[in-house]
Amino acid sequence: MEAHNATDALPVVRRAEALATGVGIMADRDGEGRETLNEYRTRGGYPPLAEPSAIRAAVRAAEVRGAGGAGFPTAVKLDTVAAAPGPRVAVANGEEGEPASAKDRRLLRNRPHLVLDGLRHAAHAVGADTAFVYVSDAEAAASVRQALAELAEDGLGAGATDSAGPDPVGPAGLRLPAFAPTLVEVTPSYVAGEETAVVRALGGDVALPLPKPPRPYEQGVGGRPTLVSNVETLARVALAARGEPGASAGDTVLLTVVAGGDAWVCEAEATAAVAAAVERVRGSVDGVSAVLMGGFAGGIWRPDVLGAAASHDTLRAHGSLLGCGAVILVEDGDCPVAAAADAASFLAASSAGQCGACVRGTHVAAEQLIAIARGVGTAENLALLRRRTAALPGRGNCALPDALAMLLRTLDEHFAAELDAHLAGPCQVCAARVPEQPTTATRFRVRLPHATA
Repeated sequence: MEAHNATDALPVVRRAEALATGVGIMADRDGEGRETLNEYRTRGGYPPLAEPSAIRAAVRAAEVRGAGGAGFPTAVKLDTVAAAPGPRVAVANGEEGEPASAKDRRLLRNRPHLVLDGLRHAAHAVGADTAFVYVSDAEAAASVRQALAELAEDGLGAGATDSAGPDPVGPAGLRLPAFAPTLVEVTPSYVAGEETAVVRALGGDVALPLPKPPRPYEQGVGGRPTLVSNVETLARVALAARGEPGASAGDTVLLTVVAGGDAWVCEAEATAAVAAAVERVRGSVDGVSAVLMGGFAGGIWRPDVLGAAASHDTLRAHGSLLGCGAVILVEDGDCPVAAAADAASFLAASSAGQCGACVRGTHVAAEQLIAIARGVGTAENLALLRRRTAALPGRGNCALPDALAMLLRTLDEHFAAELDAHLAGPCQVCAARVPEQPTTATRFRVRLPHATA
């Protein structure tokens, strides 16, 4: 079996790294073991809820951003949904479609109560009377299910009175409104976590993106205004709402650093260079020839991109994206063209198949790059690749064509010499690793070890 299809060759998350300062989502956690309700409560979890406007103000002050890809200010989403006519819905989105990301699965497996507490605060902040936790990872679902059972047994979850009645009082004397989100499991795919795909799946349909408008905040689950928030975002909402230090809520990011056969989930200061996180988990940035920043959505870059701060704004100013926080290192001895062909192949094969421009455009573009990487491409293939790249952005119901366009454009901009060299024949890496046709198999797919491992 070729390396790009070999399961045992995929990067495995070896460990999780917390901040040296001891603050943030991973504070006091080494990434191993599920945090129980009692453990979470000792850290200040599930406090009495403040007024909705006060929660939104706290989230705004902490500058919490969406952690699923775009980095949109969370307070703006909260305000928008809260201002829409009710009834409303809130969703914790834990469907991690990016192959090179493991942060959401790690968070749900290890700190489910932090996510649930964030969902509770967010639902209250927008006046939602219905909440969902949306996941595709079986162990994450089991962790959330156990956390919900703990809440129900403790009197903080299912069985509480409705919002019109008195607040129930938990064993610790905390006055809490009813909170019983529904756990929904979905088949994993690259597009299943896109917010309109989430809405569609929760409505009983397939998890595929919908045309926009309307956006979920206008018309979401059951036609109701719906808040769809990434689970890392909601974890930060929980910290912000209870007044944790700024670094706990809005000044850090979770990254998945992928290098060779290893991967690390780490929490990094948003003001520090991405290189600092790489150095902490890998030892150094030496021996890196290229970087896929933000997973498959932020393009492929020379290693100097690691000098940018790990923030949405800084990386966007650089021309890239923080995206979901995945940082894929292409090491010396590997090939940037092979890495880009792998990602392009995956993206083309992951098309939802709903939009003709996306289906045709992504497949044709990926096929040109595959031909070049495998040493059978010509100047004609390269010219067609460039035309298709220019035509991809903004096509279809989701951002998949934009991700592929970013990848191909940056490859052409930063690795033109390498592309030209492959017109004369494949390198050893491409000959061994580049698939013949687009496939959802990718050597960058990160595996989390089982809880029992």
